[in-house]
Amino acid sequence: MDLEKIQTLKVEFIIEIADMPFHDLRTGISDSKDDLTTFDLDISKVIGCTDFGSDLYNFIIDEHTKNLVRFIHKGNKLIPPEIINISGDKWTILDGKHRIALCIKLGITKIPFLIRKRDLSKVLNLIK
Repeated sequence: MDLEKIQTLKVEFIIEIADMPFHDLRTGISDSKDDLTTFDLDISKVIGCTDFGSDLYNFIIDEHTKNLVRFIHKGNKLIPPEIINISGDKWTILDGKHRIALCIKLGITKIPFLIRKRDLSKVLNLIK
């Protein structure tokens, strides 16, 4: 895949949870849509709190990334990555690592994330 094609992407996210086609995700969403909210977060702060950290800075053009780029080029919006398993000062990104890596590659610094409503205050406390 041509890196120039990737650099011209305009990434947009679906913000309304009711509009998110969770059935299209490879991993699925573990919670009910009613239990989730979206919140814009700085990617670097999120990465600093994840259990895999800087791995997302290594942008790899694998088959999934190629499909993601094609999907965006067709004018589709993305479902935000989901943060789960908040424990102490670390958490896990359940779904969305390719989306985050692509945004980093494109120089996007802040994106919406899906967060369980009950975990929102924990997330906000960790990234201050």
